[in-house]
Parts: sequence; structure tokens; C-alpha cells
Amino acid sequence: MNKDMEFVIINIILNDCPDERGTNYDYLMKRCAEKGYTDEDLIDNTLYYLCDKNVITEPIFGWFKINEELL
Repeated sequence: MNKDMEFVIINIILNDCPDERGTNYDYLMKRCAEKGYTDEDLIDNTLYYLCDKNVITEPIFGWFKINEELL
């Protein structure tokens, strides 16, 4: 897995979370693009990987949060 992409996604969710529900998919994709990451497959695969590893959760479809047990 791409560690740089993991770092970017985790930081966006932790630091740019615009909503108490978490960070929505569209906002996350926009922020990744602003940081130079435009490969949607890479972003999606990284999201799935982080969810599988229980680093992030998707409590509402399309909304991502850091696993609160890790905070």
C-alpha cells in the first residue's frame, strides 16, 4: 500500500474534518486532488485498506472517521 497516500488521507480526516459525521468522500477526493493525488483507484484502494485495518471507519456510507479507539 502507498504509505504517502495513507498519510494524506489520515491527515485530511484528522485535520480537515468539516463535519461531525466525518469527512465525506467528495470532500476527501477534492482535498487529495489539491495535494496532487488524482488517481481515484489509488485513493479508493487506500480507503478500503485503512477501513480493513480498522484505522478509519465508515459509520455512514460515504463518510469517513478515524477509529476513535486509536485517538
